[in-house]
Amino acid sequence: MSNVKTLQNQQLRSADDTADLRIRLFGPMSITRGGKRIIIASRKGRALVGYLALRQGIEFARISLTGLLWGERSEDQARASLRQTLSELRGALGPAAQHSIVATKETVTWVPGLAWVDAKAVEDLAGSKDKEALKEAAELISGDLMEGLSVGEAPYEEWLASERERFRLTRCGIYVRLMDDAEQGGRFEEALTYGLKLLALDPIQEPVHRALMRFYAAQGRHDAALSQYERCRRELSQQLGVPPDMETEELVRAIRASRRAGPAGKPVPSSRAPSARQPDRSELQDRPSIAVLPFTNLSGDPEQQYFADGIAEDIITELSRYRSLLVIARNSCFQFRGDVDVADVRSALGVRYVVEGSVRKAGQRIRVAAQLIDALDRCQVWAERYDRESLDIFAVQDEVARAVVATLEGRVAARGAEHTRQKPTPDWVAYDYFLQGRELSYGYRQREAERLFARAVELDPGYVHAHAWRAIALGVSYLHDGRQDTLDAAFASARAALALDDNDARCHYAMAYVALRRCEYDLAGRHHDRAQSLNPGDPDIAAGRANWLMHVGRLDEALATLDAALERDPFPPTWVWDVRGYVLYHLERYAEAINAFRSVRAEPFWIMGMLAAAYAQAGRRDDAHRELERYLAIKPGATLGTVTDKIIYATDAMRQRWLDGLRKAGMPE
Repeated sequence: MSNVKTLQNQQLRSADDTADLRIRLFGPMSITRGGKRIIIASRKGRALVGYLALRQGIEFARISLTGLLWGERSEDQARASLRQTLSELRGALGPAAQHSIVATKETVTWVPGLAWVDAKAVEDLAGSKDKEALKEAAELISGDLMEGLSVGEAPYEEWLASERERFRLTRCGIYVRLMDDAEQGGRFEEALTYGLKLLALDPIQEPVHRALMRFYAAQGRHDAALSQYERCRRELSQQLGVPPDMETEELVRAIRASRRAGPAGKPVPSSRAPSARQPDRSELQDRPSIAVLPFTNLSGDPEQQYFADGIAEDIITELSRYRSLLVIARNSCFQFRGDVDVADVRSALGVRYVVEGSVRKAGQRIRVAAQLIDALDRCQVWAERYDRESLDIFAVQDEVARAVVATLEGRVAARGAEHTRQKPTPDWVAYDYFLQGRELSYGYRQREAERLFARAVELDPGYVHAHAWRAIALGVSYLHDGRQDTLDAAFASARAALALDDNDARCHYAMAYVALRRCEYDLAGRHHDRAQSLNPGDPDIAAGRANWLMHVGRLDEALATLDAALERDPFPPTWVWDVRGYVLYHLERYAEAINAFRSVRAEPFWIMGMLAAAYAQAGRRDDAHRELERYLAIKPGATLGTVTDKIIYATDAMRQRWLDGLRKAGMPE
């Protein structure tokens, strides 16, 4: 049992001591107990409280916290500073610190549920369908997260900036839903209030400008509606250098016509603007859409294709860091290889721009050529060639990403870039092992991939993504060998990744996957939520979260999450169809589940078992028996009793549904 779980069980009788501890992170940070303000003198003390309270329930390695707040100091000095700060918190918080903050020799954790934190309350309320809960959440967000707090440490400042942006988007989503509800109820003055608050957060949300124009027009305030249009036009021109959309122009013409016609004039179109769900950036403003095609391998060695693919994939990752771009996921882009027409790419993926290129690797030299093409008219917008030493490949990837964004900035103003690139590893050979492992992992060859990730970690113990991908590879390997030490190694790799970089989405994704394998459902959910908040546009992360939702029985939500991910990535990794098949099976939509399972391009043994169960539930006995025979050929001696141990569903009903399908297919007891 984890340290957190143990202390929670031991401290239930002491919870009253902390029940009145209240931490407000929005606006200037404040901490009170029993209505009396608690003063924490040092900025880093306040920063540590905010970080731990917002991430409560997560065991942070001390080395992770020292790197976050004392990165410029030696390891011994940083550890001493952390001990001193924890001592300061114990003195300031009193008994609350004894129960809320669990500090061991290697980890520090804020125990969940022992203090009220406004930001955590907002996270809970924001998902509600109740209008009053949404209003309460909106009222709690009284300003930026930890407003005015700065500690002068780049890792912490980057984390704080990303969290502020996350809650800003949460706030936008709440206002959109409240505005939408008010519009539906004909409460236009209330709808105007929320719309104006939205524009205060981001003045270039053109759909919101249109909504306000409609609200004013519905009240007969045509001059105010036209003034809103002028503001919209001015903001778009000054900040983006673009005119309003055709939809906005049509609306303003209708408003002008209505004003001329007087009270009995033609009504203004009233199509509802933003939807009643949390918007992402693509819904709040237009962004240039871009696909990076697999680079051509010119090395003369077909075995080097993984290297060319790896470079293109990392460029996709770099471009994804810019919130102003809509970047198509790897698997959809990589459907287009060889001599392709960019018009076909534009038609299939709905993108305006395409990046394509080539890689030639010879010894320690590498040549990368890249070009940016406007798919609308097939014109080359930008092109460059790089001749470098192999060790400079990370700089080349970075330069390509920057050049693409800078070029598009002149056309569509790629504003709001949040580029916090960290060089993945200084070891060229470790990077090569990582690329090979990542390529194998996409084809369910996880045991082979794990050995390559392990080699990359051996060469560079600080290689964050090698640890994260190794954790996932070990987690999948556990499905094959069923050995506890494999699962323990997966957990250790995930913890190592998080200790190195707690602000990386892939690290949280890895921990979430391993935690699910360990049946630690709440821990998995927290890390999935964190991964999604760090990279909300990544369809892989969304599909992974759908897998967790399925295992905890939230089937409709899992399917909706997968549908949204497939909209962003119509050619997903093959494992996504695996997850979709499971969801559909447990929704008892067996024919659709069969189609999903048959879309899995690799054939891990469990797919045959699930096909057998799905065919049996659908009444297709011959097909069920055929798939079961294939399953038993790989897993001889398997029985319902032996497979039960590997079922990790949180609900017994789902467990029994799977066993019932296998039983009908003919698996012995």
